[in-house]
Amino acid sequence: MATAFKPPVTQRVYDVCVLGGGVGGAAAGALLSRRGFRVLLIDPGGASPTVADGGWLFPAGPRLRPALRALPAAEALLTDLGLATDTARSLEPLHPALQVLLPRHRLELAPDAAALGRGLHREWPAEAAALGAGLARLATAAELGGALLKGAPPLPPAGLLDRWTLQRAIGRAAADTGIDRALLTGPSPLAPLDGSPLASALTALAGFLGRLDGPPSAFALARLAGVALGGLHHPAAGSGGMEEGLRRRISETRGEVLGSPAEPARIEAIGVDRGRLTTVRVAGTSDSWLARAFVIAAPLASVADRLPAEGRDGRLARALAAVRPGARLAARHLLLRADARPPGLGDAALILEADGAVAGAVLLELAPARREPRRGAPPEAVAGHLAASAYTLLPPGGDEEAARARLGRALDAALPFHGRHLVHRAEPPPAAHHLRFEQAAPLGLGGLPLRAPWKNAWLASGEVLPGLGLEGELFAGLQAAAHVAGLLGAKGRR
Repeated sequence: MATAFKPPVTQRVYDVCVLGGGVGGAAAGALLSRRGFRVLLIDPGGASPTVADGGWLFPAGPRLRPALRALPAAEALLTDLGLATDTARSLEPLHPALQVLLPRHRLELAPDAAALGRGLHREWPAEAAALGAGLARLATAAELGGALLKGAPPLPPAGLLDRWTLQRAIGRAAADTGIDRALLTGPSPLAPLDGSPLASALTALAGFLGRLDGPPSAFALARLAGVALGGLHHPAAGSGGMEEGLRRRISETRGEVLGSPAEPARIEAIGVDRGRLTTVRVAGTSDSWLARAFVIAAPLASVADRLPAEGRDGRLARALAAVRPGARLAARHLLLRADARPPGLGDAALILEADGAVAGAVLLELAPARREPRRGAPPEAVAGHLAASAYTLLPPGGDEEAARARLGRALDAALPFHGRHLVHRAEPPPAAHHLRFEQAAPLGLGGLPLRAPWKNAWLASGEVLPGLGLEGELFAGLQAAAHVAGLLGAKGRR
């Protein structure tokens, strides 16, 4: 009886395997590859950056990004990799700046202090000086937070020694900048503005930029809303962005990238031996990939699902139990003719229905319209049209219909009479956005420990420092790379 031919298993050996295509994993992989380690990045897919509906492409979530110069740790990382200039060019500043639309006020968060001051005086003439001082305090807290992260402290700390090191790093950053450390460790830097609708708007903005459920801590507020005061950006049309550049660096330095967001590599099994991750098997090939160390940039639960029973011990169970889903992101996308944009409306606006209501805020972003591409082709921009994407956070157990109605009211307010210009409307199901952690963490950033439940693996996903959003993922990648290099030993830089 004839039997089907089975090709022999080929084992490919690497120093480091990165599981997951997130920006933290790509950063860790690029750094390690540049330092002489042979790196394999396997992208099993996950949350897509876009939503396709009716032949059109819409962003799956907010695209707002801070200026690279406002993220000193990330800028140093990208400079080391030779990607700082390309990354800066891939971002375009909002013009005009982010607009805050309140029931009785309208303000642009202009990065220019004089322009911001004029806006405050126009909207709140009696309180303008106090509001300006409060915003300056928040910007100062952001500067102190940036100085702290640039020193690469252990975040999140893994024990008493790490906690002591973190406190010393905070003191050192405060001494170097001449800024009171209480701006990061004490009450909210927005405390002097309590009760102001502007404080509510900035707190709501931090909720969209970060990934941690609940009110933001002083540090998170400084690094999310405070950094936003220096100006926000969005990806330039046709740009692959930071993640594409990081992947390219891995491939250029003898590393290998398997899979992409468009064509993910499905992981079938992950081997474990005596508390260490060992091998990875991917669907569609008989090859087996062996690595000495691992960086996990995918959700930990997705890795656990591919482990044999003996690899799922109590440490893994405790780590998985610590992560809970938080608020989801509800969205409504409109494909409109360009005439729908009213004069004065910029590319991004934060809309609050009530002056002091953080809950229920809506973030609106306008972008050029793009058609869904054919397989392998780039998205096609469509002249004379624009995509309006409105987002709101839906807490666990929240009323989805009420959230949809809120999105509709915000779009009606920002884009009056848009119905006559409507080409297509899309309402995808609410998507996971925030994470919830029951145990308090230093500086209120939440997250899983950097060290994974296996001896030779570290985490570099959004589950490590969700309170810092994109900056947290990059910082986790930076730390994971340092730990892996320490485990494997130094290699000469190419």
